Amino acid sequence: MKAAHSKTLPILIASLLAAPSVSYAFSNSDLSRALREFERDPKKFMNTIPEKEVNNRKAKIQSVFTKDAIRKKKYVEEKNKTRPIQGKSGIQSNDRAENLVYNSNKMLKSLEEIERKRLQKAELSVQPWSDHYWALYQGQTAFRYADKDFPNSSDWKRNFDYIMKNIHGDIDSLAPAEKYDLLVGDDSKSLTKSALGEGEQYYRSSRKVEEWMGICHGWAPAAYMLDRPSSSVSVLAADGRTKITFYPSDIKALASLLWAKHSSEVNFVGGRCDTKEPKQDENGRIYDQNCFDTNPGAWHLALVNQIGISDKSLVMDATFDYEVWNQPILSYEYTYFNPETKAPSNSLRSAKVSANEFRSDKFRKYRDNNTRSIVGISMTVKYMAENNPTIQGSDAKSNDNITTVRYIYDLELDSNDNIIGGEWYQNAHPDFLWTPVKDARAVSPGDTYLARTRADRKKWSKEESMPREWQEIAKRNSSNGSPLAVIVENLIQFSNEKDSSHRPIRKR
Repeated sequence: MKAAHSKTLPILIASLLAAPSVSYAFSNSDLSRALREFERDPKKFMNTIPEKEVNNRKAKIQSVFTKDAIRKKKYVEEKNKTRPIQGKSGIQSNDRAENLVYNSNKMLKSLEEIERKRLQKAELSVQPWSDHYWALYQGQTAFRYADKDFPNSSDWKRNFDYIMKNIHGDIDSLAPAEKYDLLVGDDSKSLTKSALGEGEQYYRSSRKVEEWMGICHGWAPAAYMLDRPSSSVSVLAADGRTKITFYPSDIKALASLLWAKHSSEVNFVGGRCDTKEPKQDENGRIYDQNCFDTNPGAWHLALVNQIGISDKSLVMDATFDYEVWNQPILSYEYTYFNPETKAPSNSLRSAKVSANEFRSDKFRKYRDNNTRSIVGISMTVKYMAENNPTIQGSDAKSNDNITTVRYIYDLELDSNDNIIGGEWYQNAHPDFLWTPVKDARAVSPGDTYLARTRADRKKWSKEESMPREWQEIAKRNSSNGSPLAVIVENLIQFSNEKDSSHRPIRKR
């Protein structure tokens, strides 16, 4: 399963404006302007794209899809290949926050209770890490990012030919997959060939590997299910003599690949839309419930309960358009507005309006029959974006890229102020949410075999070659395109061991 994603940060950001410490697009005055635009021409506003900021700078997000693909909306077809789900939106069986969050037995559902517990905003105590999306056209994890002579061409074949002609490069300039092959003593370079083969199958069929193809569906969960590799680590290769330095970017690449190939059981909410031009009503609201996507009520409850209470991330499909998706969420913060007067408010009481008194309701015919009141929400969400791999010897959250976006919607409340539904005010909103089940681990077939024979309990010191049993199983496992979890997890542990120059990050 491949995931659509932006190419690299310089392409992702078309323009960076002003200083990094100021927020531009998400003030109350801007919210008032947006709500006036919605009231004046709801259909036009419903079809606008939410403004975004990258690292607190106003940014214009570009796509890696071709103009022709955008015009024909081919990204809808491609994007749906990455979805693990079927179904419709609305708070129904496949769109309940209870099916997603870790604290489902003790979920908060009342907006007043959420406010009493001061959960209008929350940020994870441990920030997920940014990573490259390891594009197939670059060679996936065979991407020689540290090799100054690597062509880094948009033509997969040119990149492939370079690697094949320079198979024995300087160790520090090797790709993550090549270092892994050297580490386990795989002279056949199975993981490297498998990584290159991911793009080769597309090149053979169409003579082109699309630039959006990568493994961000592996990076997104790995970024918060595994610890951040905080420093480079030197380990002995299988020959017992050769020293290999794995930079944090190398370890992240292997971790992302592991989770892309062996994603564990996942929880999810949301829908799947196969329609390129879903029908809209007179206000721009999408008729087709398959394309309405995650209900705002389920979205709101999921973020509050998963991030605010469980202190755990989840992955969102960032927006229904041709930009990016599969992003781990870092934080949320929301304020209110009165949906009748369109006035921003910090008070739930002044923002809440009786359903009977909401005379300007554009979505009245879609409301849940149990709706007694409605409140407007302006939520600012920060999520992790990819960055480019580097040969830096350390990594910290200051190196991450964070995108900020605001979503405008309303929530439907029953007589007990429980959230039972809602309506989006823009069609470009999160399509679906998902996360690995609690305490999940990505495990390859090789790891299963090692566990069965108890060989996974053997100790590996970075001053010695890894256990012989691991080497042999790793070689066989690589033919399926995956590293061993036991090796990846040990590399992360080595990376975070305390030494004279780096402090270990907090363990999850």
